[in-house]
Parts: sequence; C-alpha cells; structure tokens
Amino acid sequence: EDVELSEARRVLLADGEVECAVQEDVRLERDGERVRTTVVLTNRRVVFVEAALGFALADVREAKSRSAGFFGRGDTLLDVELRAPFETDAAVSAHATSLALVFCTATLRDRFHEELQQGMRRLALDAAAEAQRAQAALARQAFTTTNAGVSGIMRAQDHLHASVDRAVDSAFSDLETLMAHAKQMVAIAEQLAARDASAQDADDEQQRDELERFKLFGIASPVTRVSHGASFHCELA
Repeated sequence: EDVELSEARRVLLADGEVECAVQEDVRLERDGERVRTTVVLTNRRVVFVEAALGFALADVREAKSRSAGFFGRGDTLLDVELRAPFETDAAVSAHATSLALVFCTATLRDRFHEELQQGMRRLALDAAAEAQRAQAALARQAFTTTNAGVSGIMRAQDHLHASVDRAVDSAFSDLETLMAHAKQMVAIAEQLAARDASAQDADDEQQRDELERFKLFGIASPVTRVSHGASFHCELA
C-alpha cells in the first residue's frame, strides 16, 4: 500500500497509531531487486520510507529469520510472507507475497524480528478481544426479556403492585367512611345525653312542683318513691 510521508520524510501516523521501532540501513529484497531503506514498525503496519510503501501488520502471515548462505555470508535476512487479499488461515492463497529484509547484523535483525512478533501478538489479542465483545453483544441482543420469559414475570409483578395499590386505596376509603360514621354516632350520643339531661331536669322540676302542692295541703313530707326508696310500701302502710 502507498504511504503518506511528511516533508521531512517521516511517516504520517493515523489516529491511534504508535511508532514501535525504527531501523535504518535495511535493504528490501523483492523480485530479485534490493532497495536500501529505513523500516518503520508501528502498532498497525510496516513502512519502507524511501520506497513510500508498506503493508498492514494484520497481513503478515509469517516472519522468520535465516542466513544468506556461504556466498552471502555477511547478510542476515528476515523473510516475511504476506497474506493475499481476502486470504484466511484456512485457505492459503498461492498468490501470497514474499519479501526479505536484509540487515547488517544478526542482532539488528533479531531485535526487529522480536518487535514484529510482539506487534503481531498484540494485534491477535486485540482481534480476539474484539471478537469476544462482538459475541457478547450478540448474546445480549438474543437474551431479551421476552425470549427469557422475564417480561411475563415483570407483568405479573406490575399486576401485583396494582392490586396492592387498589387494596390500600380501598382501605383508606373504608377508613374515611368509618371515621365519618363514628363522627355521626358521637354526635347522636351527645344528642341523647343532652336529651336525657333535659328530661332529668324536667322530672326534677315536676317533682318540686308536686311537693309545693303537697305543702299547701299541710303535708310536709309526702311519701314518694324518690324520697323513701325501698321503704316506699312500708310508709304507705
């Protein structure tokens, strides 16, 4: 893929992209040709600055180090095999691209190789985590309240709460009615008590009038049930 570079010939990183390693004086070998370049490794891709080319880290299928042999004794190589477009591990394409990176020393090669492998591992972990999140999201979407039968339970609870509310309202209504009746009965009782008191006062007034009349006839202490109580009949005798 083509790579955008700044005026200072530095790689323009995308959002979230981080530079992990830079190795100068590396020769890119492809199709029998070698190009001297600087290799930049980010958390997403490998970039060859001078060639203004690169490939995504996710496209790396395999990377392994080797020696160039007797005639290339001074060369230490890192062979990189890339996936063809739409290639998967289950169906390896015959059109996969291979290239070699030639380093000056084995130390530089091994260091870059380790950085490349770490980047590939991190990418694999991120992809696995993303797949798990997607699977969990699908599971949550499938596990709806209707499919799980939770909606029926929730509706039953709503009906129960409504019944309790109606019962409470009815109880308060009955209590208010009872209080109203109680007030009426208290009023009636007060009326009866007042009536009894009035009747008692009337009886006392009538008895006093009768005593006055008896006194007019010369009877100072007439025999009555009120004045003699239990001895009423004896006094009459």
